[in-house]
Amino acid sequence: MKMSIKVEDKMTKFVVTISPRTTIREAWGTLSRIGFRHLPVVKNGQLVGIISDRDLLVYNPKDNKLSEAPIETCMTPSPITCSSNISVKEAARLMIANQIDCLPVISGIKLVGLLTTTDIVELVAEGHGPEEAGLPWTFTVEHITNEDSFTQ
Repeated sequence: MKMSIKVEDKMTKFVVTISPRTTIREAWGTLSRIGFRHLPVVKNGQLVGIISDRDLLVYNPKDNKLSEAPIETCMTPSPITCSSNISVKEAARLMIANQIDCLPVISGIKLVGLLTTTDIVELVAEGHGPEEAGLPWTFTVEHITNEDSFTQ
C-alpha cells in the first residue's frame, strides 16, 4: 500500500506575506519582485485574507487613486485553508471543489506554507503517477497520427 504524499512534503514553506494596509501598488511590486502569484494577507500574526495576481488584474498600477487603495479592499477575506498533515489528494479535491489555485497551510492559527496548483503539477513532472501523488484524476494519452495533427 502506497503512502500518499502529505501537504507538508510539497508546500512552499517560504511565504511572503503582506498586511491589509499594503497598497495595491505595493502588492503588485511584491508579486513582481518575488515571482509568486499569491500573497497571504496577515494581521497581528493571523491570516485574514489572500490576494492573487489575477485579483489585481482589474487594477491599473498607473491609476494613482486605485493603486493607492489598501489591499483589504480587494483581497479574498477568510480564505479556505488546510493543515499540513492532510494528503495532497485531499488538498487537490478541496481546491477543485472551491475552484481555487492556492491553499494557505495553517498550523493552529499560524501560517506555515502555501500549496498551489503548481506544487501539485510538479508532482507529476517529478514522475509521480496520479495514484502515488494522491491526485484525484487520471491522464489518458491517445495516439495522434499525422492526419490528426494541426497545421499553422
